[in-house]
Amino acid sequence: MAEQRRRSSNAVVAAGADAVLAAAAALAGDSSGYAEAERRWRTAWETGGIEWPSADEAMVAFAPVLLEAGDPARAEKLAREGLDTMERLGDVWVLNGPPFWIAVAIARQGRIDEAAVFAEKLDEDYRWMGVGDHVSRGVALSTVHAARGKRDDALSLARETADDARSTDSNLLRALALEHLADLLEPTDPRAAIETLEEVAGIDETWGNAVGAARVAGKLERLGRVTS
Repeated sequence: MAEQRRRSSNAVVAAGADAVLAAAAALAGDSSGYAEAERRWRTAWETGGIEWPSADEAMVAFAPVLLEAGDPARAEKLAREGLDTMERLGDVWVLNGPPFWIAVAIARQGRIDEAAVFAEKLDEDYRWMGVGDHVSRGVALSTVHAARGKRDDALSLARETADDARSTDSNLLRALALEHLADLLEPTDPRAAIETLEEVAGIDETWGNAVGAARVAGKLERLGRVTS
């Protein structure tokens, strides 16, 4: 479908198709395919007069996909560009939830204090506008709580966020939230972590997420040795 829509005369439709192709390539582990699709998408953003949809895709689509694909630095870069654009355009709706993915990306690069400041600042103005926003917020704040030694708070929020993600039809949100929960469960309840990762493995298989599936398989193998 994306290959067909990439040939559309509508710049928004064509760029959106390239965003889909980039996401598919990233999750398949096709680095060259991802780079080419992102290049076309970025060219449309910079030259096609479609700032809003491109900034939205950077924050709502590219950032979580790149986090799932294991590239938090790229996720942060694109999401920050999207955030800068949305702040300039004054779109308070999009500014509400997706920027939390930036905090997750920062934390996954080891900059915990910076991630905490960023997430907590966002949370001051947060208003519930949808489950997707709640999932990004939950993963971000739970990550920060865990890094600061507030394990009970982190785990409680991670469980709530996983349930929120399960209520959606987004395999991406499910995979991100449930794998995060499994990582928090591992130190004290490895069997529950295994059960959660097995759920993630099923999700990854369903939508062809080869990168996530390989990572989860490695975690399951390691935890299987620990619990055997």
